[in-house]
Amino acid sequence: MHLSCNWYAVRVWSTGIGFGIAIPHGKSAGVSYPRVAFGRKLEGIDWNSMDDEKAKLIFMIAVPEEQAGNEHLKILQALSRKLIDDSFRAQLLDAKTKDEVISLMNTM
Repeated sequence: MHLSCNWYAVRVWSTGIGFGIAIPHGKSAGVSYPRVAFGRKLEGIDWNSMDDEKAKLIFMIAVPEEQAGNEHLKILQALSRKLIDDSFRAQLLDAKTKDEVISLMNTM
């Protein structure tokens, strides 16, 4: 009996983008419509970020499989526009209530 196996190299990059931010993302048939969840860990989590800074602001993106390319990019673009602003990141870190966080997120 002869068994054949094909190996494919898969390159995996960290979703820690730097500036204390991580944006893990994925697509799934189990997702009905695009969603973004936000988490904050003030002491940070080692996310293997490009700048070796621990992630304190984590944005988790889930999109339906069929919308993976277009919708995923729109969400990343909206997040990037806001997260490049030092003041916005500081406001997210300093927010005291979930209503403050929601208010900030609604400015995207």
